[in-house]
Order: sequence, then C-alpha cells, then structure tokens
Amino acid sequence: MIRLCPVLAPRRRPSPVGLALALALILVILVIAGTSLSFPVAWGQASPMATSKAEPFPTGADPSAQIADALVVARRENQRVLIVWGGNWCGWSRELVRLLEKDRTLAREVLYEYRVVKVNLGRINQHLDLAARYGVDVSGGSAPYLTVLAPSGSPEGGPVIIERSDARALARDGSTDPTLVQMWLASYRATPLDAKQVLDAALSDANEKKKRVFIHFSAPW
Repeated sequence: MIRLCPVLAPRRRPSPVGLALALALILVILVIAGTSLSFPVAWGQASPMATSKAEPFPTGADPSAQIADALVVARRENQRVLIVWGGNWCGWSRELVRLLEKDRTLAREVLYEYRVVKVNLGRINQHLDLAARYGVDVSGGSAPYLTVLAPSGSPEGGPVIIERSDARALARDGSTDPTLVQMWLASYRATPLDAKQVLDAALSDANEKKKRVFIHFSAPW
C-alpha cells in the first residue's frame, strides 16, 4: 500500500505592515474594554498579593448596619449577637478572631449560638461613638473587647446588652484561653425555645389569618 502525504503550501511570513495592524487592533480592543496591561514583577521580587494576609477586621464597612442585620437574623434564629471590637494591628485581636474561627469547640459554639460582627477600631480611632453606645470604653487602648447583645421582643425595640468584657480577661499564661472564652460564651446563650409552643403559636396565628403553616427543619451546618 502506498501512503501519500498531503503537500503543504509554503508558510508565508507575515509582513511588517500586517503585524503593525494586528497590534494596533489589539490595543484598540483593550482600550475599549477598559483592560489595563500588567507585567510580572521583576525576578526575585515578591508579589504584593503573595505577601498580603487577610485582615480579620473589615475596613470600609458600616458596623451599625451590620449589627442591625445581625439582630434581625438573631431574633429569627433565637441567637445572640457577638460583637468583637478590635484592630488589625493588635495581636490579641487577631488571635481572638483566629480562635473563634479555627478552634473546633469555639467555632461550633459561635455557629450554633451567635451572629458575629467584627468592628474595626483602627488604632483606637475609629467607630468610638458606636463603641460608647454599647458601653464599651476603649479610651485606654483596651482591645479586643467583646459585647453580647440580645434582640428585643419587637423589631422596633433596641437590643439588650447582655454582657461586655475586655477579652484579655479571658487569658491565661499570657494568651487567650479557648476554654475560658467558650465558658464565657456558653453562659450567655439564648434560652432554647419549646418547639411545641412555637408550633402552637404559629397554628393559632395562621388560623386567625386564614393561612397555612410552613415548617422548615434545618441546622446551622
């Protein structure tokens, strides 16, 4: 059997004019799309993104709105609101947030019982009026600080301050003690609701308003 290979036409080299037109077209497309050209960092230099670390306390956020939103959810879910006051510069503050998120026991406590709002105090020069509103005195540079709020009985009512504490009071041997933090949080949990009473109240309300009751079984995980 004889195999015939296709004859390939000789490849033409692009003309300088064609290359120039192609490059010009690419640049026009980039300008129209608003795309900026970026170049890799020089050899041996670290990328800023590679060296930056996530900051636990958000910048540019509206903590008043975040607290209000957390109270709405906490009222619905029968939870408390935990406000963590601190700063990204503060090692104590960063360590406390790390424990609340990474320690398995603390993370479970927070997941089931609390809505967490982290308020960035800067270098004790931001949101001080909000802190004072909740009875938190950080004038002496005390950070981090913890505040536990309970939603009021009605959406129109303001939150009830259950407890507030300098988080460094929950330290042992010079570092935050997860056991002390967990015990502190557990002591301010919301009282569990009686499921039968909740259902009976919903059925009664639905009967008056000629509606149905939708039962939703769920878990925070």
